[in-house]
Formats: sequence, structure tokens, C-alpha cells
Amino acid sequence: MAHDVALGSLETVKENQGAAGRDGETIDGICVAREEGLMLSDLQDQLRAKTYPLQPVRRVDIPKTKGGTRPLGIATVEDRVGTDCDEAVAGAHL
Repeated sequence: MAHDVALGSLETVKENQGAAGRDGETIDGICVAREEGLMLSDLQDQLRAKTYPLQPVRRVDIPKTKGGTRPLGIATVEDRVGTDCDEAVAGAHL
């Protein structure tokens, strides 16, 4: 996977401003700590080797407009970046 694909995926996740996954990490926290380069490098290595393990999602209940709630699974930032990378690479081959 090209580094520019990984950077593009990271930007997509940043733009979406999603909540933290089960690991408690947010995209802002990763960027403030300047750990995005390390995260992308490790992620790329694991995706190339096909050894990347998806993490369990954090489940939250969100309200429905007509009352009640529904479950929502929130993936980790790393899983969201990895999934976006996979989609970008797969889409380029179609």
C-alpha cells in the first residue's frame, strides 16, 4: 500500500471526527501526540503482511427519532484508517 493512500485515509478519518473506539484513542489524541506516523507505519506493515487484526468495537446505544435506542458499533481509529485504505486500494483495482 502506498504511503499516500494511508495519508489520504488518515485525512478522511480526521474529517469525520468520529468518537473513540474501544481502546479510548481519538484521532485528535493521536495527532496531538504526533503518533500518526508510527500508527501508519505499523498499520501499513501489518496490512501488507495480511496480519492486521481488527479490534472489537465499542457498542453504544443511540436514540431513535421515534423513541427507544439502537446499538451502534464504534471502531478504533486504526481500524477506520485500515478499512479506508483497503477500500481505496480495492476500488483502484476495479
